[in-house]
Amino acid sequence: MSLLRYAGLAVNTRGSADKLYQGKINKQSNKYLRTAFIEAALVAIRKDPGLKAYYEYKKATKGHGKAIVATARKLAKAVYFMLRNNELYRGTKIKPAWITNNSANNG
Repeated sequence: MSLLRYAGLAVNTRGSADKLYQGKINKQSNKYLRTAFIEAALVAIRKDPGLKAYYEYKKATKGHGKAIVATARKLAKAVYFMLRNNELYRGTKIKPAWITNNSANNG
């Protein structure tokens, strides 16, 4: 998706034969747009229960930094599809895999 690449939220991938490696995000992109999406994700995890569940799920496995970038990527995808389809934001649906015992107990 071009918005993710332009904002620097797309993951660099490289492959050899049948193996695919996912690397880091691209730092040679619009740093202001990337920062805006990351800051928006920090607010969104407090307001949207679906994004909060996704963030907590990623944070448990990858840590805070990678989790917030992954949440910003998910938010950027939502913005792209909202603009493309001329729709309002409806929130993120919570998937059962995102709910862990730790996040269920903490609230």
